[in-house]
Amino acid sequence: MTDPDSDEPDTSGVDTDGVALDTDALEGWLADHAGTSGPLTATQIAGGRSNLTYRVEDADGQAFVLRRPPLGDLLPGAHDMSREHRVMAALADTDVPVPEMVGISTGPDSVLGADFYVMRFVEGQIVRTAREAESLEPAVRRAAADSLARTMATLHALDPQELGLGERAKGENYLARQLHVWRRQLDAQKGRELPVMDDLHARLTAAIPDQRAVGIVHGDYRLDNVMLADDGSVAAVLDWELWTLGDPLADVAITMSYWTEAEDAAAEIIGRPTTVEGFGNRGDFRRAYHAAGGQEMPDHLVPYYLSFGVWRLAAIIEGVYQRNLAGAYGEQAESVRMFEEYVPAMARDAAAYADEAGI
Repeated sequence: MTDPDSDEPDTSGVDTDGVALDTDALEGWLADHAGTSGPLTATQIAGGRSNLTYRVEDADGQAFVLRRPPLGDLLPGAHDMSREHRVMAALADTDVPVPEMVGISTGPDSVLGADFYVMRFVEGQIVRTAREAESLEPAVRRAAADSLARTMATLHALDPQELGLGERAKGENYLARQLHVWRRQLDAQKGRELPVMDDLHARLTAAIPDQRAVGIVHGDYRLDNVMLADDGSVAAVLDWELWTLGDPLADVAITMSYWTEAEDAAAEIIGRPTTVEGFGNRGDFRRAYHAAGGQEMPDHLVPYYLSFGVWRLAAIIEGVYQRNLAGAYGEQAESVRMFEEYVPAMARDAAAYADEAGI
């Protein structure tokens, strides 16, 4: 999945917690690429439902992050290491902060028996929960919200062709592509009837607004997908699995759907870190993005884009729910049962935005 026109989601549902990294096999490769000294130590720092991610340290204390696909059978096109490596390498000399790429190994001769890439470790904090957000000073929270908006505006202003990431024409019709991809995923994993989701798909598809610009879109840009420095600024943008060329305003809408407010059904599932004082609401984020040079989202289009963003998020979470029921993650977590109730509630939130949009 190296074509940036692709919008394929990560839907493997492979349980990847607690998988050890073969540091002996990696030692020579990393010494050649980064001048490291053995022995290496590795700690898994992320797993679960996506790519395996490890912190690797050498004997001199140099720290790196290694990413590789999960184990098991993978969907064609999912977990493409070259895709993530490509965009971060291309952004290295821009004002979008990304980790420094060390190298990538792909193909049958990979020393780990699987594709992987390595980047320098970036010091900072990832904020996932309201409690973690509350640990930050209010001024740091305000700085984080502003930096998130400015960084996104900076990303969208870049010319993908100048960076070798494809021609702008490939980014057209982004909303239509997204609606098609996520509807297909809903159909492929269908375990129950969700008429609100089906109706919304038809309404959103019939009323797609004209795309005003094409840019590099992250596709999953949110508070817990960036590393924050001590002052709240974005030290690195992470998790580029869903990047592509597309509609910058849709990318903003995706971020806004994660920028939960107290009454949102989604907040029961993805948490409420942005409800903590200092982050502002999703409207504040949109205005800060525009003030930083990002595309303007006209007021009359806000409800449509919010409906799309919340519908898309509901489709993603429904897929997680259905894969849990099918046993793809092993023993079902009791908390997953809440999805049964809250996915339809999120769909109703999206429908309310669609009603407001008059579609």
